Amino acid sequence: MSSGVFAWTRRRVVGATAAIGLGALAACAAPSQRSEDRPKELPARSVPLTLWARSLSDKGVFDHITPLVEQRYPHLAVNVEVASDIFNKLATALAAGTVPDLSVVNRQCGQPFIRKNAFVDLQPYLAKDRKTAEELTHFAPAALGAHTRDKKLYAIPTTNESIVVWYNEDLLRRQNLRPPHEFEDDPQRWTWDTMLDYARKLNRGREQDREVFGLWAGIKNVQTAWGNLVYSNGGRIITDDGAKLTLSEPPAVEAIQWAVDTIWKHDVQPHLATEKAAPNRTLFQQGRLAMLIEGEFFRHYLFGPQTPQGTPFKYNLAQIPFATRTRTRHIVFNALGLPALREGKADAAWQYLTVFVTKDAQQFITDEWGSRGGHKLTYEPWLRSNAGGGQSANYVAIVKADGYGKPQLASPYLWQNELYEPLSRILPQIYNNELPVRTGLQQIDQETNQRLAAAGAPQR
Repeated sequence: MSSGVFAWTRRRVVGATAAIGLGALAACAAPSQRSEDRPKELPARSVPLTLWARSLSDKGVFDHITPLVEQRYPHLAVNVEVASDIFNKLATALAAGTVPDLSVVNRQCGQPFIRKNAFVDLQPYLAKDRKTAEELTHFAPAALGAHTRDKKLYAIPTTNESIVVWYNEDLLRRQNLRPPHEFEDDPQRWTWDTMLDYARKLNRGREQDREVFGLWAGIKNVQTAWGNLVYSNGGRIITDDGAKLTLSEPPAVEAIQWAVDTIWKHDVQPHLATEKAAPNRTLFQQGRLAMLIEGEFFRHYLFGPQTPQGTPFKYNLAQIPFATRTRTRHIVFNALGLPALREGKADAAWQYLTVFVTKDAQQFITDEWGSRGGHKLTYEPWLRSNAGGGQSANYVAIVKADGYGKPQLASPYLWQNELYEPLSRILPQIYNNELPVRTGLQQIDQETNQRLAAAGAPQR
């Protein structure tokens, strides 16, 4: 499993048919098959299919997709259930042999399940189904890579989640600062140094109750914070095989030191306690935070049902800046996935997935989920609607960021809570200036790698 993006080219996906060459799916017999050899048509709604969603809002999107599935496969009777604490519940269900047929997973949860042989390998199905394989060529490679192991796809991407820089454009223009979306693709001009210079000029006050903080570069969250800096600086978070954490390597140390310095050296970012009392989204909505690195889903704190009042200032967004030393940029790309459970009804689940990958089904996700669907052809109408009803802004930055996404931190050897526990415990000490960056990262690596070794990860 590569730590970079697995290259799902059109030739690679469609060409899998020749590489595997299995027999046709029962429900999709080849045209050359004799009529007496074809399976009899199943009665309508005779095959129940259970799908687990994370929440009522997720269920609402799947419920919109259900008629498309049942129209194409009348024998399926799809039941979407909300499973609270879905990842732990799925692990319990697997142990008890009471799994659903399909379930939403994230990469952190999915990789250990793949190692435990809990998910259906989709490659044999793709080898037989050129139409579905063709649909997958419209999905971002980073999304496919998130649910791939040993060059085999185990889940259809449900969402794309890219990271960008959101900023208060009114504050920038008052300081005569050119909005970064106007030069976001220039690696000589839009760098960490540029963003820090902007943050200093936008900062208002010195105490934690100041009028404006210049920047939020993130603290604890790998996806929306330091992970993007590490990748952009040429660093790694974990080895390609998920067997060893690598945060104490120089590029990662340098990147996280830069983020810590925005608090204690440059004094442009809120302290950890300040952000806990007033989250970054609150500070931004109040006009007290000028810029922040956040996910595309942050837009729903600016407009939509959660914030019907909207935002009383002009905001905008840009792709993240290039690392000053490397002149490169990468984001931590997250993609939920929809696998078929091996102990469920695999053929019926595959039939559901052949509809789920289509543009019509994925459009419901892009329009209603909170993050875009995996299918790139759903983005044009979404962009025309200002990302679903927002102010006019540079939302295309979100789509462009898909192209340099790298995987969310995960390992096939440890569950998410075990893998992330040292990070969650020690990183706050680093960001509170209680522990030197290198020392803290070495401690995180040491503790995590001990856990990985105990779980069977190969040590080299």
